[in-house]
Amino acid sequence: MAVNTMAEARDVLSGIVQDTWDDTTSIPLLYDNIQGDRPETPGPFGRMVVRHFDGEIAALGSSRHRAFGILFVQLFTPSGAGTAGLDVLADALVKALVSASPGDLQGVRLRSIGATELGIDPSDRLYHQVNVSAQFDYDTNTTS
Repeated sequence: MAVNTMAEARDVLSGIVQDTWDDTTSIPLLYDNIQGDRPETPGPFGRMVVRHFDGEIAALGSSRHRAFGILFVQLFTPSGAGTAGLDVLADALVKALVSASPGDLQGVRLRSIGATELGIDPSDRLYHQVNVSAQFDYDTNTTS
């Protein structure tokens, strides 16, 4: 079944991330749309965010609308704790997104998948951060 709503697209992407997360680590994964904040005592954690952008008509005379967005998973570890764990998790997430099957993606198309090392947050110097991101799009039927 192909996704047709923002919520369905978010669920598909969340499922891929959560499955990979559960297979790779036991550290907490927060979702930006669910109440939660980083640990009170600095410790490793992640945060998943899905953002949709303006879309466009997919074809002239068509009832298909193309929706665009970005998925990013922010990975954090306390400064000075080393980044080996983040590297393993980032690599696993990138691999899962790159190799996701059309059946798993349910019509969502991924591109520009990768990991970006942001380093230590200069505002509080508590955490080292790596972001895994993927741009995505999918077509919806505006007549249903």
